Amino acid sequence: MSKDSNWLQKVKNIWQTQGLFGLICRIYHKYLWQTTELIWLRLDLTQPLPPTTGRNRWQIKFLTEADLPNCKRYFEQHIPVYQKLLKQGLLGTIGLVEDEVVAIFWVSPQSYFDHDQYHCEFIVEKHAFYQFAGEVAQPLRGSGIALDIQLYAWHNMQLQGYHDSICTIDSMNVPSLKLHFHVGFDECGKMTIVHRFLGGIYRVKHVNYKEPKFKALADRYRRKRLIKPQ
Repeated sequence: MSKDSNWLQKVKNIWQTQGLFGLICRIYHKYLWQTTELIWLRLDLTQPLPPTTGRNRWQIKFLTEADLPNCKRYFEQHIPVYQKLLKQGLLGTIGLVEDEVVAIFWVSPQSYFDHDQYHCEFIVEKHAFYQFAGEVAQPLRGSGIALDIQLYAWHNMQLQGYHDSICTIDSMNVPSLKLHFHVGFDECGKMTIVHRFLGGIYRVKHVNYKEPKFKALADRYRRKRLIKPQ
């Protein structure tokens, strides 16, 4: 199916399911005005971290140029981006099954400027790093590999003297918020609001707040913290 016919099919589906008003709203929010609220979360690496799944079905390591051909099956369209991120000194942690990359997770050892999606800088303090852009191949979703590759990165960054992992999550992405609260992330009391006009003009505002916005969600899904040995 060509891109044009695929686009027409999407328009037809929206028209049939949501009507003219739904189609207009979709076009407005996609091409004219879009607002994203990013919630800042923090994981304290000095506290006990979750255990690995222990399934040993995958190999975990940091991504190198030599591993890029192994990304073709599931992430071929992202390989040029991965090359660019590696050249910027960013760290990609990968999970491999039978020499194929099936999961990937990126961290920036320092503040990170997002040139691709939000077009703004995420500034982190000393002894903190910024984590972003995790993805798991469809056959491995729900397997536990997402947590295992993050643990690999967290432990390695901890050995380098880092105390905190910082990330930002779209406030509308409830499944991702649940996952991050479950493994121990807390709200930082900070939100980044990104406005996008006409598909390519960005305006960014950082907002601080005192009361947690997702306390009920965090309390429900947070794992019980282990008692740290004295």
